Amino acid sequence: MKKLIIPLLVILSLSIIAFAACDTGASEKLTATYDDSHTVYVGDDLDSLKPYLTVKYTDKKGTETTVTDYTLSGTLQEGQNVITVEYNGKTCTVEVTAEIDLLQYELAEGGESYIVTGIDDRTVSSIEIPSEYNGKPVTSIGNSAFSSCSKLTSVKIPDSITSIDSGAFRQCLNLAYITIPDSVTSIGSSAFSNCTNLTSVTMGNNVTNIGEKAFYYCIGLTTLTIPNSVTSIGTDAFSGCRKLLEVYNLSQLTITAGSQNNGSVAYYARDVYTSTSETSKQTKTDDGYIFYDNNSILSLVGYIGKETELILPDKFNEKSYSIYKYAFYNCSSLTSITIPDSIAEIGSSAFTACNNLTKVNYLGTIGDWCNISFESNPLNYAHNLYLNDELVTELIIPETVTEIKAYAFRGCTSITSVTIPDSVTTIGSWVFSDCSNLNEIRYGGTISEWDVITKGSGWNSNVSATKVICSDGEVTL
Repeated sequence: MKKLIIPLLVILSLSIIAFAACDTGASEKLTATYDDSHTVYVGDDLDSLKPYLTVKYTDKKGTETTVTDYTLSGTLQEGQNVITVEYNGKTCTVEVTAEIDLLQYELAEGGESYIVTGIDDRTVSSIEIPSEYNGKPVTSIGNSAFSSCSKLTSVKIPDSITSIDSGAFRQCLNLAYITIPDSVTSIGSSAFSNCTNLTSVTMGNNVTNIGEKAFYYCIGLTTLTIPNSVTSIGTDAFSGCRKLLEVYNLSQLTITAGSQNNGSVAYYARDVYTSTSETSKQTKTDDGYIFYDNNSILSLVGYIGKETELILPDKFNEKSYSIYKYAFYNCSSLTSITIPDSIAEIGSSAFTACNNLTKVNYLGTIGDWCNISFESNPLNYAHNLYLNDELVTELIIPETVTEIKAYAFRGCTSITSVTIPDSVTTIGSWVFSDCSNLNEIRYGGTISEWDVITKGSGWNSNVSATKVICSDGEVTL
């Protein structure tokens, strides 16, 4: 019988193959993901990325573990950067986009935190303040840090900030809203003064002190909540906030509508509530209008939309309304406005600083227009009156009119002539003031009838006409 002889080399080879087939363990792997919602700045310490990195290591057995004791290498330059992550001899990379940090900082007293003191570019439209700088917390927004950043519309304040110092956002004319986190305990004097487009302030629940003139002349504010943590409000903190109609007072301070106490926070208010469960009388419509309705007064108090050519609604909730004072204040993008004949009252400074307004279109008659109670007139900015989309140049007052209300045509340079019927007994103050192209005034009655008409101050100030042509002669102006 022959013996089967298998060479040793073959046996050894088979053994090695069998052993390799039995090793089912996976290879090591390292992965990293980065939360790119966090803003990274050129020159930031790489370790500042760690709170926003998730690094996972998979060992040879296939077990995955989130690790934190990894190292980072690379540099942060403006634009996209590739950062290397290393752990246990394995590496992977993540892409991180870095921006240039325009903010300026200085160490706070004691050297344990930073104060934001300014910004290199005051034309920015948005600012995000970091919670850390150079590995230390950012705890304060310094004096006048962002004052007069006229294009600034939004600011993100982190919960590391404990104080907003004097004049920090003073005269940021286009700042639309601000959320003050719970970490903030004090708001300095004039911190937000003259932020005329500020329409929303959300104040944190740990603010104790609101400084003098902190929100002075924030004319866009219509409602505000004072949190229960507030113990003092400085002099004139809310003076000039003429549309601040509703105040929710959750503090222990005595705040009364019409009072100048507590920084005049409720001086202009019609309602002061003591609980957030009380229903606001204001309504913000989908197209950006803010209406106030307390059943006896219905007013359009503001506009926060983006349209440049506005057609005002005829009614709100099927009721006529007035245009409240300062309603369109500083709506600098507004170029034309169409006013329905249901409007009977326009409040003071309703269109102040609407410097690009060139057209007022009225959907009614001249008689109706003469009967509006004007405390101010959009024609003072637009200069052109259209009646149902036709430019008014030769103005004829209808015989149904007995009074031309004050300011009715003030600043209307499109008018070149006016005819006033003998039915008119009163011409209000400043009616034709600054109608610089008005070179002819005719009156349907006699000189003696003209003389007894009640005429308000400045009714013909700065007009070109030098006389009134009556039915029986002329009167020199």
